[in-house]
Amino acid sequence: MQGQLQARLVALKAFLIGRQVSPRDRETTKEKAEAARQHLSARADVESIRRFIFYSLVLAELERDRDFFVFREHAMAAGEKLLSLEVEDPFPIYMRIVAATTVPMTTADFGDFNSSPNWSHSSNSVSPTLQHEIDRSNFERAFLAAGLDDGLSDELRSFLYNATFESIMRSHGLLN
Repeated sequence: MQGQLQARLVALKAFLIGRQVSPRDRETTKEKAEAARQHLSARADVESIRRFIFYSLVLAELERDRDFFVFREHAMAAGEKLLSLEVEDPFPIYMRIVAATTVPMTTADFGDFNSSPNWSHSSNSVSPTLQHEIDRSNFERAFLAAGLDDGLSDELRSFLYNATFESIMRSHGLLN
């Protein structure tokens, strides 16, 4: 169970970091994650492989609407290494999170103003698409997709909600 929990936490924390990075910190976070991946790529121990997957998934999430393929591919390949060592792979869990938190495009996304009877289109209204983006239910769906619920310990809950990208890098010995 411990390995399965670690895989779930890796996948979910990568998602949360990718979603919570501010636009002004985006490039710096990408650079740090890429440097971490470079540092870990030659290592073959379980922790290094798991960390490589984590940083790859952070990059995949940061690039979710752009160029995520290479990062997902690297995470998947590293996950196969974990499986060969009989260790749980976070990648399929991350992909469940992606599926659960991806909003399908609708005609409203392409300017069809007749497509949403719930939106007045006035200057002070919020579009259903925008409302969905600011809706925190995405995080709830991510938790459910990762197979995590309210039964988490306070320590794990604190890690998921409060641990910063930099503090994780420090704990991995990748930042001073």
